[in-house]
Amino acid sequence: MKRSVKSLVSGLLVAGFMAANVYGAVNPAEAGGYAGGMLDPGSDLVTLAGVPGDGKKDGSGQEARFAGPMGIDTDGRTVIIADTDNNQIRSCHGNRVVSRAGAETGQDEYGHALGGYRDGYVDQSVFDKPSDCAFLPDGRIAIADRENHSIRILEKNYVYTLGGSGKAGYRERGPVSNGTLGNDGENTSWFNCPSGVAAGPNQILYVADTGNHCIRGIRRDGSSFLVAGIPGQGGYADGEALSARFMDPCSLAVGEDGAIYVADTGNQRIRRIWQGQVTTLAGTGTAVDPETGYVEPVKDPQEGIGFCYPQGICLAGNVVITADTGNHRICATTFDGETAVIAGTGTAGFGDGNLTEAQLHSPGDVVWENGFLYIMDSGNSALRVMRFDPAQWLGEHTNKILQ
Repeated sequence: MKRSVKSLVSGLLVAGFMAANVYGAVNPAEAGGYAGGMLDPGSDLVTLAGVPGDGKKDGSGQEARFAGPMGIDTDGRTVIIADTDNNQIRSCHGNRVVSRAGAETGQDEYGHALGGYRDGYVDQSVFDKPSDCAFLPDGRIAIADRENHSIRILEKNYVYTLGGSGKAGYRERGPVSNGTLGNDGENTSWFNCPSGVAAGPNQILYVADTGNHCIRGIRRDGSSFLVAGIPGQGGYADGEALSARFMDPCSLAVGEDGAIYVADTGNQRIRRIWQGQVTTLAGTGTAVDPETGYVEPVKDPQEGIGFCYPQGICLAGNVVITADTGNHRICATTFDGETAVIAGTGTAGFGDGNLTEAQLHSPGDVVWENGFLYIMDSGNSALRVMRFDPAQWLGEHTNKILQ
């Protein structure tokens, strides 16, 4: 959920898998294609790692197993994964998946991994439903540790808390004056189920503070500030950033110009924050569910382009890519708001192949780099990949509009 240049889970029948070089680089510029150049998806959607059904296993390709994975990011060589229900941070290099951080603390009566909250070396650190992760320019990894209401940092072989106290709340923290940083609840900012993180200019980490219905910024010293939204007040309103309203925003991406694009999940919209103003880029719907406060989603693809609880977003050049989670598809949007489906049929399923026929199940996040779009197919517990050329798509899409 992510840089420019980040659900329902059920097991389905496994379709075809194409093997790739285990230790190949992800960066196609270096390797002539992703996964070490051994596999090129061509015009297809293919599975890089994982298979439908929850599990926990390192390994290559379909040997790797995830459980309800959500957020992803890439630095051009490695894809990092917030393996949410396993309470771990994993990485995929080539098509080989390994665990990076998060100790196993046991299982509950249903066989689900138990979460917790502990900083420390990677094999001792504990998370509770990490939902997103993002590479920072210096190589560190930021993590939205949702149920711990915290922003964590993975630096080399150590995990520490940048903001959050382990309890839900809202509070900003001013700049540090004494050089100390703590997570005791008295010397830190507070968050409420943060679900998305994205690196921005000037060493600012932007956070989708989902439970507080707002977008926040946090600096390297742990000081934080409100970017947009009214903390604790969900709703839908464009306008001045600090008067605008969001509803459970889950993901965000930052453009090279500093514009922030938000998957405003509960409002079924894509929003843009730019020069102190919040505008709606794409999405429809006005009817509001009185019980949840959510705008009712567009679930039927035949009704036109609308979203159903979009949870992931990234930038591919001048195109905004959205994981339209509830519609089981991936959408592309121009900066003018024109939107089209680029992958998925609108029906939950699992199958590689042509982009108009391959199926997804509740995709949770997307990240693009060097011509390749990576998709965290959360409902299938699989990492998928396809080619996407934003300049070519813009040209073709513009021509269709003009015609």
